[in-house]
Amino acid sequence: MKFIPSIIFTLFMTVKQSLLVSFSYQEFDDYDIKKFLNTTEPIWTFNTTAYRRRLCRVDVMHNITEELIIFNRSYFRTRRNITSTKVVRGKFSDEFEDELTTGPKGSVVVAQEQLFYVNEAYTCGIFMVIPEPYGNYPHYELRVKNASIMNGREGIDPNCTIEFDGIGPQGQLAYKPDCQKIMFPRLHFS
Repeated sequence: MKFIPSIIFTLFMTVKQSLLVSFSYQEFDDYDIKKFLNTTEPIWTFNTTAYRRRLCRVDVMHNITEELIIFNRSYFRTRRNITSTKVVRGKFSDEFEDELTTGPKGSVVVAQEQLFYVNEAYTCGIFMVIPEPYGNYPHYELRVKNASIMNGREGIDPNCTIEFDGIGPQGQLAYKPDCQKIMFPRLHFS
């Protein structure tokens, strides 16, 4: 009897993993990840299926070429009440235009990121993130450009939120209106 909860949990995780893997290998359009990332606007992670979310996570692009992108990835550390920023290097896939590998600049790859869905205006997109080493559980993130989120959730294209909600696992909000003030305090004089 003591083993029943662990058996159920193991079965659940196996089914969940197989669904994610089979879902990720279906035939989908290759969206242009360079087009989405080639912006001067901050890109916020609005919602995530990750087990551990990073509140107020935002990417600010610095340099993009055909092969690489350099950007700052920042988030708010609630327990310490501070922001944390890392310089990230992304290498675009030679094979698929919707993928890149990311990791701290000058270090090893820590994740593969795939633009799983993007709206027509390229203002929001869903990324599938596969942590290194490959084989760890992937998670999904709804990322939105700053202009579409300035006035709250209503500014996000509903197609993005509908697609994200249809992925499966329940997401956790990673963005709240205060994130603008927390991450960019110099731009807010109130």
